[in-house]
Amino acid sequence: MKSLFDLRNLISAYPGSPGALLGEDESASGVLAPFIRLHGEYHLVFEKRARHIRQPGEIGFPGGRFDPVSDSTTRDTARRETVEELGVPPASVTVYRRIGTLVAGSATAVDVYPGVLRIRSLESLRPAPSEVDFVFAVPFSYFVRTDPSRYSVRTEMHSYRVDENGNEVVTFPAKDLGLPAQYHRSWTGRSHELLVYSWQGQQIWGMTARVVRSLVEVYRRIGRS
Repeated sequence: MKSLFDLRNLISAYPGSPGALLGEDESASGVLAPFIRLHGEYHLVFEKRARHIRQPGEIGFPGGRFDPVSDSTTRDTARRETVEELGVPPASVTVYRRIGTLVAGSATAVDVYPGVLRIRSLESLRPAPSEVDFVFAVPFSYFVRTDPSRYSVRTEMHSYRVDENGNEVVTFPAKDLGLPAQYHRSWTGRSHELLVYSWQGQQIWGMTARVVRSLVEVYRRIGRS
C-alpha cells in the first residue's frame, strides 16, 4: 500500500456494521488502528503497554473506555486516547469511520477506527510513560505477505467462584433453577482461534491481531477486484 488513496479505498470497502447492545455490567470502548507513512509506504503503529497497568506488556493500538463526559461517540474516544497515549497533537490525527466492533472477553464492545497520524517520524511522538512502554511501526506490506500463526483455545463457564479463603461461592444457581445437570458446575463453550503475528521479537496477538487480519483480508480482496 503506497498511497493515501489506497488506504481510503481499503476503509470504504467495509460495509456498515451495527453496534453492540450492552448490559449494565458491560462497557463500550474505541481504538484507533493508526497508519503512518514512512519510507514511501504506510506502516501500522503499535504500542507496548506499560508494566504497571492492566494487561501489562501487551502489544495493542491506542484506545480506551468511552467517557460520556468527554466523548460524544467512541470515535471521539479513539481520538482522545490516541492523543493522550501517544502524545500527538489532535490536529495531526485523522480518524476514519468505524469498520467494525469486537467483543472482548472482559465484557467490552470495542469499536475499531482506522486512522492516519500526520507526523514525520515516530520520534515526533511523546508516549505517556504512565500507559505506554514504547512504540513501534510495522510496514502494512509485511502483514499482507505474512500469514499469522494460528492457535486454538476454549472458554469455560463456571457457575461458581472461589473466594479468598478457598470456598466455593455459587454465582449461578443452575441446580436450584432446575436447569440440566451439565450446567450445575461448569461447562465448556466454543473454541476460539487466536492469531499471532511476530515482528522483531514482539508478539501481536489477540484482538489487535484480529483487526490487522481484517484489514489485510479486505485489502487483498479489493486488490484482486
